[in-house]
Amino acid sequence: MTDTRMTCDRAMAQLANWLDGQLDDATARAVEAHVQGCAACGAVLASLDVQDEEAASLPVLAPSRDLWPAIAGRIQPATVALAERRPSTVVPRRFGWVAQLAAASALVVVTAGVTWRAAVSVGARATDAGLSALGNVGRYEASPGAVGIRNTGGDRVPVEFTYDRELSGLRRVVGERRRDLDPATLAVLDRNLKLIDRAIAQSKAALESDPASTMLSEQLTVALDKKLQLLRTVALLPSRS
Repeated sequence: MTDTRMTCDRAMAQLANWLDGQLDDATARAVEAHVQGCAACGAVLASLDVQDEEAASLPVLAPSRDLWPAIAGRIQPATVALAERRPSTVVPRRFGWVAQLAAASALVVVTAGVTWRAAVSVGARATDAGLSALGNVGRYEASPGAVGIRNTGGDRVPVEFTYDRELSGLRRVVGERRRDLDPATLAVLDRNLKLIDRAIAQSKAALESDPASTMLSEQLTVALDKKLQLLRTVALLPSRS
């Protein structure tokens, strides 16, 4: 006889799909009942809710005037068409609940205020010096894989491809400006970039296990967006006096 009891491992393995509304009614009710009745699993869910609330409460910082439209067109990703891919014959291995939850939790923590923490040390005021530095982005040459991709076969293409060229251009600009920025700002930048990159890697690993999860895909997009925002903010920060 098959054991159909809802255990902690089973509930956490289905947590992402449950939050995403992708479970059938019976399984969704079983997961909900377990989470409500299990102190450990309930604490995990509560911690995610708290982190979401903290992230939502953080202020949105913006330059005193919008410089981004002047340089956005210089680093727009190119779009190329790919031939239709053959369906993969490899069945993805489902990770345990620890790996899935670690990816989700890390993304929530990282996306909560990383841009604010980097900008507040020197102020979020954009300067013409930042715009001048960003002019170098227009000379960036994308590598063969660093472009946005439209797949004519209808398969999902990794979302990070659409970010690669802009991220590469911004990394180059920030690299050229490092000598002009305050050391404390650089320390915060490097620390938070490591956190974001780790969250992106964890999210990709979770998506390999559960490629149909909308929640995991959205979290990867959020992490990539936060990386763009952080690099844009640093690129437009005033130089140290």
